Amino acid sequence: MNMENRRFIQRDGSLRNLGIYFVIAAVTVILAVVSERYFTFLDAQLFKERSKHIVEFTDKASEIVDSVIEYSWRKVFTCEYILKNSEISSADELFDAMASMSEIMDGEDSLVLAIDEDSDYYSSDRNFGHFMHPELLSGEMERMQQVVTELPHKDGRSFFIFMERMQTPLVLGDHGSAVTHLAVAVDMEAMREKITVKGFEDQCYTYLLNESGKRLYKYTYADNFIEVDDVLSAFKDYTIKHGATYENFIKDIEAGRETALEFEFTGQDGAKHNWFVANASVTSENW
Repeated sequence: MNMENRRFIQRDGSLRNLGIYFVIAAVTVILAVVSERYFTFLDAQLFKERSKHIVEFTDKASEIVDSVIEYSWRKVFTCEYILKNSEISSADELFDAMASMSEIMDGEDSLVLAIDEDSDYYSSDRNFGHFMHPELLSGEMERMQQVVTELPHKDGRSFFIFMERMQTPLVLGDHGSAVTHLAVAVDMEAMREKITVKGFEDQCYTYLLNESGKRLYKYTYADNFIEVDDVLSAFKDYTIKHGATYENFIKDIEAGRETALEFEFTGQDGAKHNWFVANASVTSENW
């Protein structure tokens, strides 16, 4: 075999090897693309399944809040009816009447409050205190109001207050003041037990927001997790990993639609973790 033919064979073998390398490289690139698409699809499916469960849990919690609200207002109206038809002229008689009401209506988890024109309250557990939000007692405010606040005689524990301005004030002769508002106070600790998603243990944080997105109540297991009052606005600053955009998330909430997002939260230690957020409407109050 002459040198020219030998060089041709060697050159032809090199070309064949180059073709093999090209095919291997092409297959590798295709496999990488397929793998990326598969894991993206798998991630999306996992989000879909997880969000379905957390939306169901959140919806159940909202139903419980709805039932607590409706039941509490019925208790307020019942208490007002009893007081209206009772001959009460002193603080002692008022305490006796409210203590009886509390025993009838789940006294362990709630209190009955009578609030006078000086913003002082008389409670069904026979204690006095000063109401923390005197501005809500103005005649210019709505007749029926709700607020989450502390009761001083309960060591600063938070209560969900359902308050109504009485049509006819109740004058207490021995105190020289008139009771203008009647309220039922529900212990938020007792309520938390009902609305906490048990399956997530200490990794589930509960927020109750009004129609403008302001926080009425929160329960967190650790501080520094979405501590702002305007909770919904906080999501503007988070990287959304799955779900709708922030704008569509807000639109769904405003329309009363249940929805969920997966977002990235950076803790104080700089560590990043993915969290789910889901919403459900409290229909009785548009919260």
